[in-house]
Amino acid sequence: MVNNGNLLRQALLLDAMASGLMGIVMAAAPGFVAQLLNLPMGFVLYIGIFLIGFAAALLVLRRYPLPALVWLVIVGNAGWVLASIAILFTGLIAPNTLGIVVIAAQALAVAVFAELEFMGQRRTSAAVA
Repeated sequence: MVNNGNLLRQALLLDAMASGLMGIVMAAAPGFVAQLLNLPMGFVLYIGIFLIGFAAALLVLRRYPLPALVWLVIVGNAGWVLASIAILFTGLIAPNTLGIVVIAAQALAVAVFAELEFMGQRRTSAAVA
């Protein structure tokens, strides 16, 4: 069984790995990704750079899980999911079918990470109290 602290740390690690991998791909090949998904290249590049930094921050947070920062990650992930949904329904960006699938899939993955981090943080907080 995963203990309380390990659930949070494992969730942060999974989030960091997925964010880092996605960020590296997007930052290393923004033109290819942009063309493949029909997204603006600058958008892809900046999101990729952000994700690399976010992944690095998650790795640090995993070692030193300060509750306020964990909650910030959880809320940020929820915001990311909402922004992803907004992208799909506002028409500000018009991804192709593959782009829609990728955006929806990553939004679902981020929602799962947020839920796992939430559960881990709640369990860790309850264990300390």
